[in-house]
Amino acid sequence: MKCLFVALRVIGWDLQRARRHVVHTVMHQRWITFRFLRTSWV
Repeated sequence: MKCLFVALRVIGWDLQRARRHVVHTVMHQRWITFRFLRTSWV
């Protein structure tokens, strides 16, 4: 039973980390796109 609890905690922590990574990647891509559009307009 304790092993199951530990596994759930690890999975939850992994999901949280993965979600943070996805958000960071999306923000980075948006920033790159924004800079690219700005430079192409000028």
